[in-house]
Amino acid sequence: MKILSLFLIICISAAFAQSNQKVKFIVTSASVPEQSTIYITGNHPLIGSWDPGKVSLTKKENNLWGGEFSFPNGFHLEYKLTLGTWEREALNKEGLLPTNSILEVLSDTIIFIEVK
Repeated sequence: MKILSLFLIICISAAFAQSNQKVKFIVTSASVPEQSTIYITGNHPLIGSWDPGKVSLTKKENNLWGGEFSFPNGFHLEYKLTLGTWEREALNKEGLLPTNSILEVLSDTIIFIEVK
């Protein structure tokens, strides 16, 4: 009986450790042209596998976009925002191309991004 209990605890712990975590992106920008769409891309198929125009965020209001994705617990997520092409990648506040944003997915997370 003790062996069965220990086995169940190990199985439940392993299942919990492998669970997915929700990552919600909320993006604001006053400088995006009215008819444009903001895209997210990165190192996971759910966000386009680095295809800059594959996964669009949903426009919520005039200057607000959002998207929610589930990634494996412990996943090393890298991502960027574009307007659909690498030539229209979001710039940092200095007007330069930023490095990839990184998130170690360990729990449900909300990421707020303001694009200047």
